[in-house]
Amino acid sequence: IQMARLTGNQADIPGYEAKRKRIEENYNKTFWNGREYRSPSYTGKTDDRGHAMAVVFGLAKPDQWPAIKQVFAREFHSSPYTEKFVLEALFQMNEPDTAISRMKSRYAKMVESSYTTLWEGWGVGAEGYGGGSYNHGWAGGPLTLMHEYSAGILPTSPGFATYSIKPQLGPLKKISCASHTVKGLIQVDIQRGSNDFRLDLVSPNDTEACVWIPSLGSTTPAIRINGKPPAASPEIKILPNVGGYIRFTVPPGKWSFEAARRN
Repeated sequence: IQMARLTGNQADIPGYEAKRKRIEENYNKTFWNGREYRSPSYTGKTDDRGHAMAVVFGLAKPDQWPAIKQVFAREFHSSPYTEKFVLEALFQMNEPDTAISRMKSRYAKMVESSYTTLWEGWGVGAEGYGGGSYNHGWAGGPLTLMHEYSAGILPTSPGFATYSIKPQLGPLKKISCASHTVKGLIQVDIQRGSNDFRLDLVSPNDTEACVWIPSLGSTTPAIRINGKPPAASPEIKILPNVGGYIRFTVPPGKWSFEAARRN
């Protein structure tokens, strides 16, 4: 639907919307049994991949997430390619600790190997599948997730004209990240302590960034942007708080956000 809008094919949109509506109306009532997704006649093992797709596509609702998290804790059928969607589902369910823990467990052998490429399966040769090839870029999904969710860099309009930075650090204490976009390089450096948080941003021209700063368990943490209170800079827009984050939009330039928990 979005591609049809961008390319001027408006006439295609009603058909896509009708298909999406039929899937949305029938998916859960056909496949969700109250604990997990299963085809009614299926008797095999529960599949983590199908659950991941349901979350990523928005078919699984928040009240289903606890049960789906349990599926991800016990089922491991995805390949290095489809594992990306399991991890993305965990990030979307606000489970960065679980996502990073599973990421480290699943990809450990590949990361620690002397090979410098990514594998088609969880092993190479006889331990792999699809021929056991060990040069498959599609296994690099976690790299994109660390940009999009750990560092939080995500476009909110075509071509990064607007984008958000909503970091989900999980167990991480420090992130240094650079993302190439058609607008230029976005650079983010994050450091987190027990009661403080700092995010440094270099935002390219012709963009507007929405920066999400964690509230650190306080409703009114002390925040300074480029060394000043946010209200002291008219170019900074203060947005309503959402889900434990305090939000600001900023124009292009260099920005330093500092937050400290109030006692």
